[in-house]
Amino acid sequence: MLGFLIKKELLIELRAKESFITMASFSVVMIVTFAFTFTTTSGRFMEMASGLFWMMALFTSVLGLQRSYSYESEFDAFSALLSSPVDRGQIFLAKWFSGFILLTLIEFIALVPFLLFLRIQIPENFIQGIGIILLGNSAMMCLGSFLSGMAMRSRLSNVLVPIILFPLLCPVIIASVKSTGSWMRGFPLTDWDTWVYVLVSFIVIFGLLGYALFEHITEE
Repeated sequence: MLGFLIKKELLIELRAKESFITMASFSVVMIVTFAFTFTTTSGRFMEMASGLFWMMALFTSVLGLQRSYSYESEFDAFSALLSSPVDRGQIFLAKWFSGFILLTLIEFIALVPFLLFLRIQIPENFIQGIGIILLGNSAMMCLGSFLSGMAMRSRLSNVLVPIILFPLLCPVIIASVKSTGSWMRGFPLTDWDTWVYVLVSFIVIFGLLGYALFEHITEE
């Protein structure tokens, strides 16, 4: 059933393409803005690259989260979904995983112009970098899907989600920036594994909270 729900979320996005096109366009615009704003050497760009990348990821993810529940909100379709014989925790997991897949796809598409425009070279151990991106994306979408579900029935949901989300995501963004920066400088994993534990902790805590409490937070 979980696989069916994830497939449903992705098919809706592939057919509409609203979130995908908006997120992809926004990320590319941010990259071009960064490239023409900062006039510095490639060495200085390497120091700022982790912060710029996760700033782009943060604002791009908010665009996707604001659309993640909007389809079901129209014509109160979410009530029909809740009335179906589906574990509501699996609905949360489907929103989380589909959002994670969409954000990761957007980031890997934007990674090419990001590296070209900012003149950044990928370190040799790129597997660690991919792992950091996956952990950061998972933590952001886990917390974001949980909060978006809480604010879904509010008429001000588009305003409430960023207001609540940004402060709570600060530890995730800091941990992602620190991990990415240390990896790009070639530091050994033992020097920055604490930040990885922070990301894993957020995923575990809010993943369990979302799965356990989603039935209650979606009640009218």
